[in-house]
Amino acid sequence: MITALLLTTTITLSQADLPPGARDHFERRMELLCGPDTPERRAFEQSLTDISKDGGKLVQTLKDTCPKPPPRAQPTVTIKTWTVGCKDFQRFLRLTVRLGELMQSGDRQAAARLIEQGVASGECHSFSEGDEVYAEGTPPALYAREHPTLRCYRPKGRTDCYWTLLN
Repeated sequence: MITALLLTTTITLSQADLPPGARDHFERRMELLCGPDTPERRAFEQSLTDISKDGGKLVQTLKDTCPKPPPRAQPTVTIKTWTVGCKDFQRFLRLTVRLGELMQSGDRQAAARLIEQGVASGECHSFSEGDEVYAEGTPPALYAREHPTLRCYRPKGRTDCYWTLLN
């Protein structure tokens, strides 16, 4: 579906609405417009811009229909030491506070059980040394300043990310 702004009139065309010869011509022109920056492309853009006072809008509208390149692949980060993370940021904060309390009291068994429950529920994930992850989400600024490695990390091959701190 193509929408073009011509002389302040919006026209919506489907390629099926075009006669076959015009469809081929249109497709070649769109390939030119969406392709690499070349003198031929710049000349074509200029010819569209010169059509009317709205020519620049036409060029931008047509460019907006160009396919977007896929997002750049993020480099992976390798986990250096075991850690646990949770899908929900607030749950991760509660988990770390509670783990700190349990560890401070010396009750390692209860701390382990808390982690096991979180992982078993699917809301948390246990990261092992050597796991490869993608850093995706960033925390609120208040936490980011104090903890620069606090991010939402997605394990390679998984779809969910988990909030955690990396050492």
